[in-house]
Amino acid sequence: MASCVGEQPRIGIKEESLTAYELSCTGTFGGRTTAGAAVYLNRRDDPISFVPLPPDAEPYTAQNPPPGWLLPPQTLTFMALAGVVLPRTAFTYVNLGPTQQVGAELWVDRRISRSASAWFNLLVAGRAADPGLGQPVPAH
Repeated sequence: MASCVGEQPRIGIKEESLTAYELSCTGTFGGRTTAGAAVYLNRRDDPISFVPLPPDAEPYTAQNPPPGWLLPPQTLTFMALAGVVLPRTAFTYVNLGPTQQVGAELWVDRRISRSASAWFNLLVAGRAADPGLGQPVPAH
C-alpha cells in the first residue's frame, strides 16, 4: 500500500504556541480624525510546517514497488543504481522554530462627510534577530 502523509504518527511533533504582545494608542482629533499607532511582538514556539523530504528518504524498492507498477520490480533497483528514485513519501510535518516577528503600524481615518471617509494605514513588519530561529527541531 502507498504511504500517505499523515498515515504514520509523527513522533516528536509538539503542539505549536503563540505568545503575542501589542502596545497601541488611538486618539480622535477635531471630531473627524482618528489616528493611532501600535507596536507588536509575536513569538511562535514549535510552529508545525509541511516540508519536503529528500527523494531518497523513503523510496520505492523492488521489494515494495508503487501500487499499479507495470514494469518488473527489478527496474526500480536499476533506477536506484543510476541515481533515480521514486519517493514513497514526498512531504512530512516537522516543528520549526522558534520564530519571532516584530512590527509597527500607523493609521489615520478622516471623516470627510456623513457618507464618506478616507483612511491611510502603514504596516512595517520584520523578523527579530535571534540565533536559531526557523531551524528544524530534531525528533526525539
